[in-house]
Amino acid sequence: MKIAKDTVVSLNYKLFDSSGELLEQVETPISYLHGGYDGIFPLVEEALHGKKVGDQCSVTMQPDDAFGEYDHNLVEVEARSSFRRMSRSACNSRAVRKMQMMTTICCSPWWK
Repeated sequence: MKIAKDTVVSLNYKLFDSSGELLEQVETPISYLHGGYDGIFPLVEEALHGKKVGDQCSVTMQPDDAFGEYDHNLVEVEARSSFRRMSRSACNSRAVRKMQMMTTICCSPWWK
């Protein structure tokens, strides 16, 4: 089965920064509904379209393909005590720079 509109896609990925340093690697697959429902970055969805179970792909994204360029003026500093305790990996998952995603794909129709 190939990935197409209205297919639930589950994938593992590795996230690297522009220098090739590994930022994040998921152990548990993430899933999204394929077909333009904003469940994943459009460039990633485009790269996955037509792939089948077990395929791998690499996507290089620029800041505008994700969350945009870093803007220091948008940074607000808050006391650490204002936040609940989070693991280091949870904090790293919020870091998005120029990145490369390596995926292993598992797909099934959304109605199953």
